[in-house]
Amino acid sequence: MSEPTFYYDFNSPYAYLAAHRVDDVLPVRPRWQPIAFGALIRQIAKVPWSLQPGPERERRLHDCEQRAAALGLPLSWPDGWPDRNYSILVLRAALLAAEQDRLREFSLAAFRRGLGEGGDLRDLDTVLACARDAGLDAYAVARGVEQP
Repeated sequence: MSEPTFYYDFNSPYAYLAAHRVDDVLPVRPRWQPIAFGALIRQIAKVPWSLQPGPERERRLHDCEQRAAALGLPLSWPDGWPDRNYSILVLRAALLAAEQDRLREFSLAAFRRGLGEGGDLRDLDTVLACARDAGLDAYAVARGVEQP
């Protein structure tokens, strides 16, 4: 059997929920792979449910909140979610975490601080706190995510 891959975006509430279950529901532990979903949807010119006003968006927000509650997970929508929360910074840090074999731990920390606590994953201090939570050297992560 080939190794399954869990693709996720740090801004996705469904990915947040799945991240807390994926290792338990699959017969083998998957490879975790963060993606830039915002860039993908722009490329294919799709408007996700989270950016469409109306009852469908409200229904899905409520669905996410109910699922989180059923799993015992906090869910707090960050200010400006979803369109003002896409972050390349957190993806850069995730790549560094993967190099240290700490991607899963970093990702769970980023989900907790982002969607769990409503934190801003575009903020360097928040991302560095995620790095520390994952057992990474925050100073090394800060150097590694600096833009050229």
